[in-house]
Amino acid sequence: MSKIISIFLLFFMVLCAYAQPLNKVTPENRLEIAAAEHTKGNLVGALEFYEASYKERSNKDVAYKIANLHYQLRDYNQAEKWFAKVLKRDEKGKYPAARFAYARSIKMNGDFERALVEFNKFRSKSNNDVFAKLYRAEVDGIKLALGSQPDPLIRIQNAGENLNDRSTEFSPVYYKDNEIYYAAINSNSKIVLDGTEEDYYAKIFRSTKQAHNWSKGVALDENINKPGEHNGNVCFDKGGQTMYFTRAILDNNKLLKSDIYYSELINGQWSKAKQVEGVNGDFINKHPHLATYNGKQVLFFVSDRKGGVGGMDLYFAGKLGNGKFSSPRSLGDKINTVGDELTPSFYNGKLYFSSTGHMTIGGLDVFESQWKNNNWTTPHNVGKPINSPLDDFYFSKNADGTKGFIVSNRPNERSLKSPTCCDEIYQLTFKEKKPEVKPPKPPKPEPLVFSAEVLTIDSQTGETVKGTTVALLQKEGNRWKEIASESNTFSNSFVFELQPDKVYQILVKKSGYEDNLAYVSTIGKKKSEKSTHKVPLKKVIIAPPPPPPVEEEIVYINQAIQLNNIYYDYNDDKILSDAEKDLNVMLDLMARYPDMVIELSSHTDSRGGGDYNKKLSQRRANSARNWLVSRGVTYNRIKAIGYGESRLKNQCADGVKCTDEEHKVNRRTEFKIIAGPTSIRIPRRR
Repeated sequence: MSKIISIFLLFFMVLCAYAQPLNKVTPENRLEIAAAEHTKGNLVGALEFYEASYKERSNKDVAYKIANLHYQLRDYNQAEKWFAKVLKRDEKGKYPAARFAYARSIKMNGDFERALVEFNKFRSKSNNDVFAKLYRAEVDGIKLALGSQPDPLIRIQNAGENLNDRSTEFSPVYYKDNEIYYAAINSNSKIVLDGTEEDYYAKIFRSTKQAHNWSKGVALDENINKPGEHNGNVCFDKGGQTMYFTRAILDNNKLLKSDIYYSELINGQWSKAKQVEGVNGDFINKHPHLATYNGKQVLFFVSDRKGGVGGMDLYFAGKLGNGKFSSPRSLGDKINTVGDELTPSFYNGKLYFSSTGHMTIGGLDVFESQWKNNNWTTPHNVGKPINSPLDDFYFSKNADGTKGFIVSNRPNERSLKSPTCCDEIYQLTFKEKKPEVKPPKPPKPEPLVFSAEVLTIDSQTGETVKGTTVALLQKEGNRWKEIASESNTFSNSFVFELQPDKVYQILVKKSGYEDNLAYVSTIGKKKSEKSTHKVPLKKVIIAPPPPPPVEEEIVYINQAIQLNNIYYDYNDDKILSDAEKDLNVMLDLMARYPDMVIELSSHTDSRGGGDYNKKLSQRRANSARNWLVSRGVTYNRIKAIGYGESRLKNQCADGVKCTDEEHKVNRRTEFKIIAGPTSIRIPRRR
């Protein structure tokens, strides 16, 4: 998973550091400059050079870089568009991780149904164990999103322009009911790193409530906001006498160091900050939160130290006094995942944190867990409206639990680069639940979700058959309509999403094997179901050529020979079943004379307009050619021509009344040799 969710990386999405303007760069070195800017951590600059290069010359590898940069910069609309370009015609699976990021971009854009389809496509083509766990969490999160509604007792609203500017704000916490601390870059424009930039480091601000709005934040002094470092992630002890926060150092947008500090309130002023003891080390430490846990004062925090489960994990350390803490302990693998766990907080026996590894509605979601029987309960997604299809973290509450904050990159047109690039502070109000007057309504049934996994196997050995093509056809009335088709060169597994109360046909094809069919139905099913269908494929046994016919005739080059049995219904280009005999004769001739090139012509009767008949006959000729090509004949050995009604075999021209049988004579197919042998032998026609 992308580390862009780290708060000390998020606000650098607004930085630019170009070596030279785009219009002064030659086409030859755009990619070189883009790669250099990317290496330096200048994601915005790299993106602009990559996109300029792609406009001059389309390249899948460049498109993949552009898609990933948009994804890292959290512009999910653009990420979805570019990942779609990468995956289009990617039959060889050159970009296996692209489909996961594509599905996740669709999810972050709130299109849950389509995201579910793409995640299932990804899973059918991937055997990576880490991705398998993330896939399961993503799919479960989508089902949660589809089956849940926002909690009506929680109100969420933007905290206003006095706290939120066009860049990123984070770590809001109540100090008192009318006073909050938070961190921000405090910039309303892009910061250009050209040597003349002003102070762009994150600082901790204080704001007070005035009427219905928060006042403009005032930065704390240098005892807290150390120049040249990024300061943020504030929390307080219960009495408000000690403040904990982090200081971070970045180089080229890479987080090199992050340590936890504390400061004490002395005579109304915060003292010079000191590092806490027992927690910091040669690894990242951030997001401190002091609380009473299991009867003791402990510091919850986030770290990437060795021995963790995933990227960023949650730890706690007991408070010993005077800024000292005991050796940190992990909260365990029930809390920590292969993803990232961030921004812990603890209220009334409940641990809140944000995660990408648990079942998320969007990117980062807020989760809740309780300490019971000397263990943490399974984390519970707190749902909507706290969580959204995007990133939601830094959940906090005031002392009595009636108000709180969340930080999110929900769409905001004021953001610097894209509507979802930058985080803003949102205020939460928790309403008291009123007693129920009416009996509760029965819960909404979960939406029915059906899927069919198709496994292609050898009918004799039972072994996996890869490289197959599987089509899903849905019955509509008396006809079957193809609604999806997948080819897989790496696996024999295909997953299709199904609709309730439908009948489906599964058609499996592979060169060298006979086609086979399976059927699946969801009619009358009241519970969600994932069914598995093993479809056996029988190898085609090529029989030895039959003995030459007793009677043959010689056909010379450019001599038109009618294929007697290939007729068509009026106004239709589908080959009738009787055509199989003559087409099989043609198939045998093409095999016997491998250098022979033929003209395969189709003719219509006189009914219908001349131009229409011309096009219809061309489709019929194409249909016959496709029949032969589908059975192994090289495409360029057959020249398919439709002559329309220009070469009638009888008197049934326009205006002449004829029976359908007489018209049928003119709906025919002929062939003649146009290259290769000057003569061939064919079975004598009767």
